[in-house]
Amino acid sequence: MTEQATKSVLKSAAALGLVAVMGTAMLTFVYHLTADRIAEQERRVVQQQLGRILPADQYDNDLQEDRVYFRNEAHFPKGQTVTVYRARAGGNPLALILRFRAVDGYNGDIHLLAGIYSDGSLAGVRVISHKETPGLGDGIE
Repeated sequence: MTEQATKSVLKSAAALGLVAVMGTAMLTFVYHLTADRIAEQERRVVQQQLGRILPADQYDNDLQEDRVYFRNEAHFPKGQTVTVYRARAGGNPLALILRFRAVDGYNGDIHLLAGIYSDGSLAGVRVISHKETPGLGDGIE
């Protein structure tokens, strides 16, 4: 390779490197600029999902702050971590809402919420997301 060709390749590599660094810096800036807004939107979505199981006027605590996690291979296979949101009224247990996956979906996991009142009765079950065939898998919702 000639000296001129080598310089041309180095200039192109330097320009490409500069573009990559600038792009990374811009993405990092935008991420930090929007991180709080994204987190708040995610919190709102979770609150709406939980509200489909248990209306907010039934409990007086913050479900998203009053939660625990556990694993139980016998009841929730494939090493999944189950999130349990604890609803309380006046400090007394009212209900639990479990976020878990049914791991035997045809096209992948089916993400679910299931609510259980403290007396053992069912508060509700909702499908959060699935990858089943449109039309065929819609019945689970």
